[in-house]
Amino acid sequence: MLNTNDGRQYRAFDFSSEGEKIEGYAVVFESPTVIDSDPYTGTDFYEVISRNAFDECDLTDVILNVDHEGTPLARARAGTLCLTIDDRGLKVSAQLNTARGREVWEEVRAGNLDKMSFAFNTAKESYDSHTRTRTIEKISKLWDVSIVTRPAYEATCVYARASVAGHMEQERRNYVSKKLEEMRTAV
Repeated sequence: MLNTNDGRQYRAFDFSSEGEKIEGYAVVFESPTVIDSDPYTGTDFYEVISRNAFDECDLTDVILNVDHEGTPLARARAGTLCLTIDDRGLKVSAQLNTARGREVWEEVRAGNLDKMSFAFNTAKESYDSHTRTRTIEKISKLWDVSIVTRPAYEATCVYARASVAGHMEQERRNYVSKKLEEMRTAV
């Protein structure tokens, strides 16, 4: 397990026969981020996702991508992508069972990819001109969640995991290897 100074934890385990799993947060609620800066004045403009933004959101056919492009790595409709809304934000869990998915899992495990993003349609928003903050109050449709190289929201994260079945399989292999070695040395 790797701990960072900002409180994030990354976990990486051995491969399992069931494929690799990633987890993370594509959205972190009430976390202001600089969404744009005026190049002439240097003024920063912020965006915040409201805690209730997903209350009426269509999450029926969301896909997981890398940098919002290419063939999906996982899909809610296929049961390989699970989205959970909790107190922190939109949590993403995905089983990456394809060859491309395993490659991406390796990149996440290595730390080369460690942030997330999301593509959506806004149903309701507000703007505070004093703080220069756009608040996304309601999202009507979530199209994708993506593992990204350059996130809009630094508070997002993704990390690699493996299933318990993978650990059981490794322990079984170790046990069989040990028993075979004991049998060889007994002869």
